[in-house]
Amino acid sequence: MNKLIKKILVLSFSIILLLPNSTSNAVELNTFDINEVEVSLDQFSESDGITIYVTFDQKGNVTKKETFTGHISIPQTKNTADGVLEWAIFHLGFKDWTTDNGDLYYTATCDEPMYSASGNAYVKSTNILFPTVYYNGNFSNLMYSSANTSRAITYNINTDNEETVRVGFKNVVIITVADEYAYIPDASALVDR
Repeated sequence: MNKLIKKILVLSFSIILLLPNSTSNAVELNTFDINEVEVSLDQFSESDGITIYVTFDQKGNVTKKETFTGHISIPQTKNTADGVLEWAIFHLGFKDWTTDNGDLYYTATCDEPMYSASGNAYVKSTNILFPTVYYNGNFSNLMYSSANTSRAITYNINTDNEETVRVGFKNVVIITVADEYAYIPDASALVDR
């Protein structure tokens, strides 16, 4: 019996170590620069989701990644339109959350005019071993050469009266009009009603 308990404990600990925990990497800074655009914590709205800021080298490889809980209000930047994607910001949020229902949206921003954004988004309970999935779906939108835009993914996600849920995204790709690709690293965060 003692060996069985040890095996169960080792297996449980192994599972916990394998589970992703994006919020532990969340950055809390007073300010940060996006190529001459300084963003301060005052420009964050409520902590309604997860935001990732990524910079790229000339070959499209990620050179820097910062994860934030909450939404950054980015000043409208001027498109460089030089055909080289230098940075991108992707935010997934859960807003207008009443007792049972909330709305899921995303915001994409980068230094080049965007052609499209696509990926997968989800909302689920905070149960680690057996989470209830309230929403899991793909999104794909044309951006019409915008450098900063938001899109609704879905409305009225029923969360069964939960007080906290996990929102996250994976396989997000932003494509610019110059056919540059920004692959945004997968992330998630807890959101409180």
